[in-house]
Amino acid sequence: MKKFKLFVLALFAMLNTNAFAAVGDYDANTIFRFQIAKEYVASPEAVGSAMIVGFVAGYEGYATTKIPAVIEGATSHGKYKVIGIAANAFEDYAITTLDLTEAENLGDASGGEAATYIGIFANAFKGTSITTLDLTATKISTVNQWFETTNKKVTTVKLPTTVTTIGTSAFEGLSALETLTFAEQTAPAKYGLTINADAFKNTMKLKTLTLPADVTSIVANAFEKTYLETLTISGDLVAGAVVTGAFVKNGSQALTLNFTPTETAEITTSFAQDAFGAAGDDVWVTFIMVMLSQLMEHLLLMARVTSFMAQSLISLLPHLIKSRFTTRVVHILMVPLLLPQVVSPFQRSRTMLT
Repeated sequence: MKKFKLFVLALFAMLNTNAFAAVGDYDANTIFRFQIAKEYVASPEAVGSAMIVGFVAGYEGYATTKIPAVIEGATSHGKYKVIGIAANAFEDYAITTLDLTEAENLGDASGGEAATYIGIFANAFKGTSITTLDLTATKISTVNQWFETTNKKVTTVKLPTTVTTIGTSAFEGLSALETLTFAEQTAPAKYGLTINADAFKNTMKLKTLTLPADVTSIVANAFEKTYLETLTISGDLVAGAVVTGAFVKNGSQALTLNFTPTETAEITTSFAQDAFGAAGDDVWVTFIMVMLSQLMEHLLLMARVTSFMAQSLISLLPHLIKSRFTTRVVHILMVPLLLPQVVSPFQRSRTMLT
């Protein structure tokens, strides 16, 4: 009887145990190895969370790889939201397209899981052939250094509204990167944005950048050795946010700064001084020259308008000269000029008679 009770208890435990899948626990429809971040409890219908750590052996050759919202374990048949991609997860795999359109749980921190499972970690895509990385469907908050610093393939990166941190060397060395965009933020959702050191270092083809969120910090050397030509900050610029030297050694001859802050223009001036401080007077002069250039454009426009008006008047002169009204006006205007010549002989005659 005792053995029977033990058997029943063991069977009950097997049927009701929390689904705990080890790395490599996968089913026929899942090509990923994963680690459990949070177990599902009591029933197969409940959903836990997991972090992808790589491919199952034999599935490494997919050029197009799609990250799902949920994956399922083969042993326990538990379902897990994909909230993370581990460091080096896809390193050196032949991926050209990473489809994240359904990865709505990636980066989701609402479940209380440990931070070590949430987001996309360093070198996750190192050595791949990905050209476009669209993360707008995800909930990631931090951009880490996902690619190698010698990468020449990534051309486009699209970030979600939830990004608050561009990590150290996040895009460093992406020499083919031409487009970096942030999904548009809608009120009342607003997130501060911090850009760390060397974040855009050696991104030689990135010419324009628009930062949609409130900028809380741009760290020194964040844009070192870039060739950025236009930086637009369309959110609020927090006073003191920019550390000295943020744009030191920027390769462009001139950097145009566009602002729409709620603060006064003094903040804009402070921004320029802080950002370029360690670069010396030459960069500050460049900033002034950009402002003067814009002034000259306005003056040139005024000159063109004036020239147009003068040309229009000249073109009308022949018509004015031919009109009878103009002829009469000219005659009237000439009277003061001709009168002295008419009166003068009479004056001389009168003088002679007297």
